[in-house]
Amino acid sequence: MGEQRGREWERTLDEVERAIGVCLASLDGYEQKFAEVLATTPTPVGEPSLPAPILAAGSDDGFATRLASAGQYSEDVEKVLAEQETVWGEWRNALLAWQQTLDIQTAVQLGR
Repeated sequence: MGEQRGREWERTLDEVERAIGVCLASLDGYEQKFAEVLATTPTPVGEPSLPAPILAAGSDDGFATRLASAGQYSEDVEKVLAEQETVWGEWRNALLAWQQTLDIQTAVQLGR
């Protein structure tokens, strides 16, 4: 029976190791997305002026394109953050299971 507990501890430790690997992969994706965001050069904005001139109908001076691009980046970042939150939750659960296994194993050893 003690041998079974030893194997359970190893299995739990393997789960923790897997969860850490998934977290690291998620962080790599997170860094990549932010690198893409930071690599884009912002379009310089001129000095603020008093009332902006009224643009011709249908003309937005590229603002809509920049706004759509920023919206896409924020969606990508939100997706990566959600994935990271899920992975960290799995890692936390695996770590808690590992800690519980250690507590049980310690209690059994102290009970001998």
